[in-house]
Amino acid sequence: MESNYDLLRETYPSIISGDQLCRVCHISKRKAKWLLENGVIPCEDTGGKTRRYRIRLEDAVDYLKKGKKASAPPIGSITCPKPRVRPPLCTAEEARARLTALWREEPDALTFQRTVELSGYSPCTVGRWIKAGKLAAVWYFSRYRISKLSLIEHLAAMSEHEPQYLSAQHRELLEGAKNAPCE
Repeated sequence: MESNYDLLRETYPSIISGDQLCRVCHISKRKAKWLLENGVIPCEDTGGKTRRYRIRLEDAVDYLKKGKKASAPPIGSITCPKPRVRPPLCTAEEARARLTALWREEPDALTFQRTVELSGYSPCTVGRWIKAGKLAAVWYFSRYRISKLSLIEHLAAMSEHEPQYLSAQHRELLEGAKNAPCE
């Protein structure tokens, strides 16, 4: 086992960079940064944008000898936590009924701006939905006209299948469906 460390000593210089530390220890850049910033592996922080850390090769070898698990970072400090999945506020049918009742007075063909106002999503998001075919839209006199029914269907489906991605306004509309159902 010591011969593997001798090979490292022959291959790398006595002072290595953060990138070389990743290769020596077979770890990600994010984990290497955490180990260096939290003092698990001693280093000199130069503060530069490139080659910020100067690490003694012997300190990296000591880290490998102790074992990677001996000084593991806390869960979630390196990896991105999974998005919190929220339970649906209401079923798609309830959402569909609520939105249909609320938007009864709206025209069947909505302008792009009105779609943004009603849904509470950004213009970029609404544009992506149109391009992806999630909303039925027609290009009419240099402007989109979006079908109110397709908007209702899409928002109702989102309310049941993707509750963690709802806009605040969309969530308010659906909470109204739970608290006070419309006719």
